[in-house]
Amino acid sequence: AAVLDMASIRHCLPPGSNAAAGVLSILGFIAVGIAQFGLVARPAVEVTVHRYSDTGSALGLLMDSSRQLLVLALLLPMLAETPCSLGISLRAAVAALPLLWALGIVPQLDELSSWAFDQLEVHIFGGSPAPDPARLLCGFLFSSASAV
Repeated sequence: AAVLDMASIRHCLPPGSNAAAGVLSILGFIAVGIAQFGLVARPAVEVTVHRYSDTGSALGLLMDSSRQLLVLALLLPMLAETPCSLGISLRAAVAALPLLWALGIVPQLDELSSWAFDQLEVHIFGGSPAPDPARLLCGFLFSSASAV
């Protein structure tokens, strides 16, 4: 919680931005609280999920822990020495997560990673879009191996 306290946020903002530091701090703590709730209770229903997944499988675990991993991925770089502009940007992204989750804009991590690998395959390696995860994995591995 040291990365979301008002003092560290106020340090990176221009002088006189106490209200903005307070809003970022409070919204950041709300996002962390929502993400933590999924660890201690049954995770909230995701509005972006359109398929059934077994909760005991690795995919089900990734789907159930999507919010926690996303908050962790955004807050983890701030434990290292990061420039203030990057720190404020990451804190603002964390503060916006509850609204984005409520609107269903943020996809599950499995879908987000599949989309990111597909974009890498198409735009960086010049491959074709993959209709399923197995073909995407094979194409990405072959493209990566041929690039090295």
